[in-house]
Amino acid sequence: NGVMARLDRKPDLIAYRSLSSLEEGRPARLLRPRVVAYGALLVVLAISFGALLASRVPMSLTVAHNREALFGRAADGRYGNAFTLRLENRDRRKHAYAVSVESSDVPFDLVAGQNPIPVAESGAVEARVFVMAPAGWIPEGPRTALRFILEPEDRSAPPIVRETHFLTPATAGKETHDAS
Repeated sequence: NGVMARLDRKPDLIAYRSLSSLEEGRPARLLRPRVVAYGALLVVLAISFGALLASRVPMSLTVAHNREALFGRAADGRYGNAFTLRLENRDRRKHAYAVSVESSDVPFDLVAGQNPIPVAESGAVEARVFVMAPAGWIPEGPRTALRFILEPEDRSAPPIVRETHFLTPATAGKETHDAS
């Protein structure tokens, strides 16, 4: 503007304006509808990101049936299923996670090499576990609902529940009923 004044020309040669404001000669407005809409959208995105970050669970559990054998029978006649658990620790410090199973119908037993399972900071661990049905249990079908529960030993986060099924042969209940 100082250079433009020395040359006896109009000020504001370089400014933040639209073509229509230059042609019409009106001053530039900073609070235009598009600027307000983009600002509101940015605020909504920032709040959403903050809420997602605050609700982030610092652990993860993935449950998969063992691919080699979906079910088996122990020497004492009980049915068993082998599962592979993948535990992820998304926290910046080491945690130990307790794994348990529950079912509304059957008191299943969890057989694990190590429980609670330690997981390093920002690390993951795969663990193989067995779920055994009680002795004398007669399944009503080939699938029984089962839940794996993962919770940190220090109770620093809410437990995670993963639904799966305990599998038995389709003839499991019939064998016992036919024999009696």
